[in-house]
Amino acid sequence: MDMCATCHSGNAGHMLKSIFAFKPGNKLADFKEITFSHQVVDSAKLDVHGNQAQLLSSSKCFMYSKMDCATCHNVHKSEKQLNLAMYSQKCMSCHSTTTHNEYKLTPQLGGMIKNNCIDCHMPARSSHVIAVQTSRGGRAVPYLVRTHHIAVYTDASQKVLAYLKKSYKQSNDKNNK
Repeated sequence: MDMCATCHSGNAGHMLKSIFAFKPGNKLADFKEITFSHQVVDSAKLDVHGNQAQLLSSSKCFMYSKMDCATCHNVHKSEKQLNLAMYSQKCMSCHSTTTHNEYKLTPQLGGMIKNNCIDCHMPARSSHVIAVQTSRGGRAVPYLVRTHHIAVYTDASQKVLAYLKKSYKQSNDKNNK
């Protein structure tokens, strides 16, 4: 976690010595004041751009398991394309119905739900640090970054559910013609 957090823990905190001297096995606390703890925090106050380590460590999934960054991310491979099904399988490896409460809508959504845990439990949120400046009117558009605070996000779940229901209806309408 400390290795990943050298870059993915935001700019908060006082630097004790150059982070560029950090080597695997070092403790982040020797280089930077740690401004977070592994407890439940208000994730709305943490920026999704730079604070992935804090967000992850404040998640129940992290606190009640042996999870770390490499549980989901292959640090030796570029993962630029988001593969929802692959990440969802990583979620399901811990959250099977035998070890975890089944999602209430599983009977309605069937297999679809097993291919997209991420959009509901790690939705893309606006960064407070990054914005894209548009050429029309110079308006700043927030840059969306996937939150690493794994939780139930009602607003995101409702959007995904509405999309799935619409897609399911369109698919049925198309098949019935």
